[in-house]
Amino acid sequence: MSLDSQERVHADAAAQMMQPTQYYQYYQRQSRLFGLPRELRDQIYQHYVSEPNGYVFDSSTEKLKLNTPSSSAAGNDGICQSLRLTCKLAAEETRGLALKENTMVFRTGLSGDVDGDGYRGLTSLAGRLRCVLDYYDLNNLIILSYATELDLLSPKVFRKMRERFPTVGGRFEHMYADISDDREPTVVAWDTELPWAGSLTSWLCHYSLETFSDVARFVLQQLQVENPAGYRVGTVCAFETERLPPFSIIAGSPWRHYFDSGSREEILSIQILEYWSIPQELWLRKMEMHLTSPSTEHEMRLYSGRVIDPLNRWHSNDVDFHQHSEHTRWYFSAASMSINFLQKLPQGHLQYVRNMVLHEDRKAVARPACHLRGFIPYCQENTQLRIMRRIGYSENMLPLDWNGIDQPGRESWDKYEMDGHTYLCAFVQWMEEAVDLSNHGMPLPSCQVILGTNDGDITQKAWELVMQVAVVQDAFTQWYKMSGLSLTHLDERRYLKYTRSVFPMPDYLPKDFSRNVHDIAQGRSILKVHEVTNERWDVAEFVKERQSWTLEQWQDDWVHLMFSQESVIDKDLWKGWAEKYHIS
Repeated sequence: MSLDSQERVHADAAAQMMQPTQYYQYYQRQSRLFGLPRELRDQIYQHYVSEPNGYVFDSSTEKLKLNTPSSSAAGNDGICQSLRLTCKLAAEETRGLALKENTMVFRTGLSGDVDGDGYRGLTSLAGRLRCVLDYYDLNNLIILSYATELDLLSPKVFRKMRERFPTVGGRFEHMYADISDDREPTVVAWDTELPWAGSLTSWLCHYSLETFSDVARFVLQQLQVENPAGYRVGTVCAFETERLPPFSIIAGSPWRHYFDSGSREEILSIQILEYWSIPQELWLRKMEMHLTSPSTEHEMRLYSGRVIDPLNRWHSNDVDFHQHSEHTRWYFSAASMSINFLQKLPQGHLQYVRNMVLHEDRKAVARPACHLRGFIPYCQENTQLRIMRRIGYSENMLPLDWNGIDQPGRESWDKYEMDGHTYLCAFVQWMEEAVDLSNHGMPLPSCQVILGTNDGDITQKAWELVMQVAVVQDAFTQWYKMSGLSLTHLDERRYLKYTRSVFPMPDYLPKDFSRNVHDIAQGRSILKVHEVTNERWDVAEFVKERQSWTLEQWQDDWVHLMFSQESVIDKDLWKGWAEKYHIS
């Protein structure tokens, strides 16, 4: 009889260690035919090969032939080949049928250790990829800080950037305007936007880095095309100068350039991986061999010319992603795993694939929200391919950064309550990527993203918050217009409370946020929210009730909605992180 499920798991694991010939023989025997009792299989074989009169030897050909009246006649094919020919014909007729008829399910993949020591004690392939890409993207921002300081970016570059990234382009431009004007960055720009400001291990800087990494890559490409000489100057500064980047001598900022001075040409010429790629060891080693080591406390003290408090980790430690990542389980997204599978399909087999379900059940490395972009060429080639991606707040969307995941043992980092603003940030990040897929070329029927299949009440409560925020955004915008005001520029918003946030007021949300939320509620979006009620909100009534409000009242109301204790959806969400991600 066939193996039961538990035995099959162990058998499959053992099969992975077999030689190729043994491996294929093993899986051939897992077919349903070989699940039948041997006695029954023998009867089937006998039925196929039995001949009424047996065989006769043909001396002229020295072969056996069927013993029939026409045994000596030409065309007698000898020993019966019906079983072999039948199997061959069946194989042809069922080619690709298994891929067509069966849904393929993928989950996040735990990255195992590589042979050897890895890099600086970190052996997980996914963990090393996360560190390399973060250093690379931070380095791009540093290049742009030099380019902006030296006035190398033309208005044309920024215009193209705003057209390509309408949601965050303006904020990105404003962030660098502080540098080009040689002034202290504003409170809002400092706290909500500069990814190298504050501790680079904080959730805010991590979120900002993910938000701006695509923009930075795009702007650098435009600079290289529009101003090759300026591009060279900016990159030379970021790789070869001893001076640290603008605004770098602040708490928790980089105390070094991330790549060594002789690596500029090689790093800039290496084909950088897409975020959804699973790297080869050789590519990682090429990048890692040029990374610089974190500065020591003595080196930082010499550079800064001031005493550094050894008890303050923001001041006494340089950025060291690898050290933080050593005792953590790192995962590739289910999307990455499935794209890697499609890349390895034999030529021509993609046409047979029909349905793929991606369960993102762990937080994954390398900006997982954007990984569906990796399916675009496959969905364009096979228009019958359907992708369903399942995500959830408790499963993979939170925490926003790696707090409570890396640096095991820092219990104070684990036990923080995630307020409404945290859930809003997670939702916006994944929603923006989902609704933008068509702009990247994704055929609309090809994929959908399902939020909250295993989150229970968390999804319902978070969705209620999202819908309320959409109404507040519409109402706040209408109130501004009715009051004869215009939405102020970021650097004029010094009155803002809770500036260490991504959305300190509703008008900081993406302009299309409320419209996209409405489309989701009406079932017109690629993003679906699993089994939630859609309560209707009356924007006109909402504005009427607040018509006489002052700007400060709007702000206080927003702060309560986003940051109060009442906005905390699940106080115990962090408790599962240690079990899921920490290596004991």
